[in-house]
Amino acid sequence: MEMRPFLRKNLSDTVKAELYDYIDNLDLEKGTKLPPENTIAQNYGVSRVTVRRALDELEQEGVIIRIHGRGTFVNPQAKQFKINLGVSQELGRLVDQSGYEMRICLKAVNTASADIIVSKALCIPAESRVICVERAYYADGHLAIVCQDYVAEDIFSEPAEQKDWEESSTYDVVRTKAGKLAVRDWIQLKTVLAGEVKTLSGIETEFECGSVLEFYGLVYGQDNQPLIYGRTYYNTSYIRYNLVRNIIAY
Repeated sequence: MEMRPFLRKNLSDTVKAELYDYIDNLDLEKGTKLPPENTIAQNYGVSRVTVRRALDELEQEGVIIRIHGRGTFVNPQAKQFKINLGVSQELGRLVDQSGYEMRICLKAVNTASADIIVSKALCIPAESRVICVERAYYADGHLAIVCQDYVAEDIFSEPAEQKDWEESSTYDVVRTKAGKLAVRDWIQLKTVLAGEVKTLSGIETEFECGSVLEFYGLVYGQDNQPLIYGRTYYNTSYIRYNLVRNIIAY
């Protein structure tokens, strides 16, 4: 049996996830202030540097507010977010968190030669073989998300089976079958006509809207190399992102 190294997120990501849960269960009517960094570090058994790194990311996402001389506070508006644009999540969770009954349908898994766009994005030779995975996500029976992922075939030591793609996200298949952990992504956003998605995909169901929000971009691994190139389309009647931004004063 082949042995692969354990895959895990760094410690600050674990602390960040724990702080998310802590904040989510916090009664803001009793106060919004978080414990000092030293206290958080002691409670979680980690260094203050690790805690500070996790808090830095939460501040960038608008989840917390730091006030010099006073401390760190939960941003009340962030508590109202269902989906934070600054955080990449598994698509099925987005439907769940938006308050709908979620259903996933794997529409296609094909192997083909990469076109110039995909090969350039994944930094692989032209005509390299890639696995193309297409899924549809439904919210209360309505088409909410269409996702198209492209992964280089040669990152897998052995082929992933159909059931792997049916039961797991592309992130998880790449992690469990190729031994590569996705750690961050880069995306660009634009709107496209809903009718165009049908011509670009094998999805028979149509979006019940005139236009959809498209995310296209790359998912990177721990070695900072691209793992997944993808295009995802959202019906914003069901999936609505939120984002808190800091203002830079000049």
